Amino acid sequence: MRFGRRCRRPAKVICGYIKKNKLDEKGILSVKVGTVEGKVIETAEVQALASLPSREELIAKLMGSMNAPISNTVNVLQGVIRNAVYVLRPCVRRRRPHKHTIEREFTYYWRYTA
Repeated sequence: MRFGRRCRRPAKVICGYIKKNKLDEKGILSVKVGTVEGKVIETAEVQALASLPSREELIAKLMGSMNAPISNTVNVLQGVIRNAVYVLRPCVRRRRPHKHTIEREFTYYWRYTA
């Protein structure tokens, strides 16, 4: 096989076809060597070239790796704030009466003071 600048796609198609139809096991068709930009590569290198992810997949993985530390930091900070709210919520409820308690006190006050 001979490849130019975009060498991954032909290797992927040919190796995929051989693998799908099990032609290598039967001895009908197999990849012996290939060339990439004038350099001779062995069978293992051609198969490694065929198994490489596409450029878009590599960029997506890179962006995900770059975004992960930022997302983890945000999640940690949100956890601290959330835990603080869980701790303070009972204190606020003890200091502030419920809505129904306020209505009952208001009704009681106006009923007996008027």
